[in-house]
Amino acid sequence: MSQSQLHRTFQILNIIAENNDGISYTDINLKSKDIAIATMARLLKSMINETLIQKDKNGLYFLGPAAIQFAHKAVTSGSIIEEIRPFINKLAQDTNQSGAYFEWDGDNIKTVCKKDIPGSIYYRKEGSRNDRVATHPASLVILAYSHNSLVDFICENFIPEEKLKEFHKHIDDIRKTGFFAGPDPGYQCSRVAFPVIVSGRLFGCVSVCSLELNLSEETLSKYTFAVEDCAQKIAKNLVNQK
Repeated sequence: MSQSQLHRTFQILNIIAENNDGISYTDINLKSKDIAIATMARLLKSMINETLIQKDKNGLYFLGPAAIQFAHKAVTSGSIIEEIRPFINKLAQDTNQSGAYFEWDGDNIKTVCKKDIPGSIYYRKEGSRNDRVATHPASLVILAYSHNSLVDFICENFIPEEKLKEFHKHIDDIRKTGFFAGPDPGYQCSRVAFPVIVSGRLFGCVSVCSLELNLSEETLSKYTFAVEDCAQKIAKNLVNQK
């Protein structure tokens, strides 16, 4: 890619990134007057192929999984992870269950930071990805708070047709309550998961996991309060790191 092509690619990316509600082809063209229409069309197609951007059913363009992944990696540098770690450690201590902070990583979730507790579940190592995109509560929470274009992308590429109805029900339930709490849809355990929202933008998800399948209402309430509090404190910490 030439320097001019790279410049134009980033120019288009910036235009799309500045429009959280999506932007049309016509508006992109109006805001990038120095890019020829044919060149812009070619760049948009290439960026979609690389999942840097997405195009929804209404013809609007949004940032894609790859661009979001780059942004998250910039935020969760080693120093930032160590800023988050004390909150995850305290969450595990307060609930006596393993806790973790997840972020979206291209087309799935990644365990960014964790604290395992003996007698609870042991999470995959930090930096590892989980391919249970359709049933993992952290994945479901992140997708529920993401734009429909990302949800559509996941449905079209990673979820079998027979699982779509169940998947959409999980997403709809989370959008109604704002979080996930209860039996894990794809594993023999229970989880509570809350989104981490920084300045109105989704950054990740905090979760605790219990090997008990039928948690009492009191225990579930305790975990829910602790996870929500942890998510809010991490979000505040990330704001202060900017």
